[in-house]
Amino acid sequence: MKIVWISMLGFVLWASCLNGPVFAQETMGSIAFQGNRGLPTKILKTMMGTRAKPWYGFLPWAKTPRFDLGVFTDDLKRIRTFYQDQGYHEVTLDSSLTRISNRVRVLIQIEEGPLTLVQHAEVVGLHDVLQSVQKTILQKGNELIGQPLVRQEVIKQTDFMVRQLKDHGYAFAKTSVDFQIEHAKAHIVFTVLPGPVCRIDSIQVVGNEKIATPTVLRGVTFHNGDLFSDTKLRDSQRQLYRAGVFRSVALGIPDSVEAVTPVTVVLRVAERPFRSLKFGGGYDTDEAFRIFAEWAHRNFWGDARQVKLSGKWSGRGREAVVGLRQPYFFGSRNWLTIGGSLLRNRRANFEQDEISGNATLERNLGQNSHLVFQLSGGLIDFKADSAFTDYRTTFLIDTRDDVFDPTLGVLAQLAVRQRGRLFQSDAEFIQLTAEGRWFLPLPFDSVLGLRSQAGVIFEIGSPGQVPSIERFFAGGMNSVRGWALDDLGPRVYSENARDYIPVGGLSKWVGGAELRTRWGAYWGTAFFLDVGKVGNNAGDLLPTDLGWAAGGGVRFFTPVGPLRIDVGYRLSEDDLRVLNRWHYFISLGQAF
Repeated sequence: MKIVWISMLGFVLWASCLNGPVFAQETMGSIAFQGNRGLPTKILKTMMGTRAKPWYGFLPWAKTPRFDLGVFTDDLKRIRTFYQDQGYHEVTLDSSLTRISNRVRVLIQIEEGPLTLVQHAEVVGLHDVLQSVQKTILQKGNELIGQPLVRQEVIKQTDFMVRQLKDHGYAFAKTSVDFQIEHAKAHIVFTVLPGPVCRIDSIQVVGNEKIATPTVLRGVTFHNGDLFSDTKLRDSQRQLYRAGVFRSVALGIPDSVEAVTPVTVVLRVAERPFRSLKFGGGYDTDEAFRIFAEWAHRNFWGDARQVKLSGKWSGRGREAVVGLRQPYFFGSRNWLTIGGSLLRNRRANFEQDEISGNATLERNLGQNSHLVFQLSGGLIDFKADSAFTDYRTTFLIDTRDDVFDPTLGVLAQLAVRQRGRLFQSDAEFIQLTAEGRWFLPLPFDSVLGLRSQAGVIFEIGSPGQVPSIERFFAGGMNSVRGWALDDLGPRVYSENARDYIPVGGLSKWVGGAELRTRWGAYWGTAFFLDVGKVGNNAGDLLPTDLGWAAGGGVRFFTPVGPLRIDVGYRLSEDDLRVLNRWHYFISLGQAF
């Protein structure tokens, strides 16, 4: 009986060698592609679960991957699907496996065939839809004609059609797509099911425990009786998140609801902890060591009202701030902040104490734009004759994809400021500042960042009375990195310091370009070119006598932003700083 079982086991092992994956116990060698012209080999390899022997495979501790025929078969299916998604619908794949010295070499031969082009696009089901919406959808559908039949582009078209319909009241709109391919030519048919035009009957708030329902509804940008709009739902979601009291916000119509009008919008929220206490510290080249603390209450006396107390100590000064922020102040897009501060500012070799109070009204104009009005007043060095008022208006557009490490988008800011004692002070002035930052993604996981900052101060009072602490300075880790902090610009000789000290100017321009590249999940490099100028007079903004600097640095990416080390070299001559052309900077966060 034992002999029979042993024979059967031997037969199974022999059969598995013949019919099973003959390479299953072999290690991997190389993976090569032939015939791929439309898609690069690097991209195709990322689609595969099968991995080639790494270049460091000769090391004794290196782990060599094994070949699995089942995984490789799935790889071929995945590559074929990926090709079809990119428009190569006639692609064919063949593979050969070669065993050399107990290793498997893989060769994948690809015949891509011609790109399938969209010859005709048709949209059906629009006869009951508003004429203006029909026109927009048809124009968008025609954009595919003459283009490759790429799956992602077709999905974008269907999503656009649904968004257009839902933004014009068709709350239950759906779209499907079908296509026929013949001789590398595609005919696409979009079928639209718009459903009824819906108005909003009521808004049901779910999940709030301590935030009152009327407070939640104040952050909503639509009302009962309005035409349904998916854009307004998303806008309301952003406004509610900005209050800072919700962990999650979701608005919509339940899928189980019958497609009839009017509709009830369900607003589901989850509250976050209302109290927080933060402590922290750090070091950078400009401020040296610093510590900070912050206590916040996000629902002070209810109504999503926020109170914040914070303090900071660093090599550039001291700061204590208290603020009360009221969201949805006479409207879902308005935010009122009232606060006070006690500051000790250090700039170059000047120091100034300031106590002030302020009121700020912020108006959210759109998804990415804000208008801010601020009125403040206070005392300098705690002297009664140094009272001042400060009026500031700021317009901001911010489309960046990330605040700490942007890879795409634009930041544009324009500010007008008047400071003094309402045109009754010798130190009265008006300040205009503008800033632009642009970020463009590039191949090889790189980003090109560009910036331009400009400012000018017009003296209203007596000439030369603008305080040094209010003047423009340049140089440092976030400015022109060939100069130390505030060292680029006008300077005068100080007997006490026995050196030339910066005194600032009435005009400023700083520009720069930076190429950032990531190398894996945690490391990156940057190469930059900075330029800038600080002028004595308001009209001294001509592009002459500019200060140039170039350099590079490394980045270590953390959850709170990149830790950077930069080294800048001053390209321009500086008669007052001839000995020090090199500067290094350590900081958390990008330069701009």
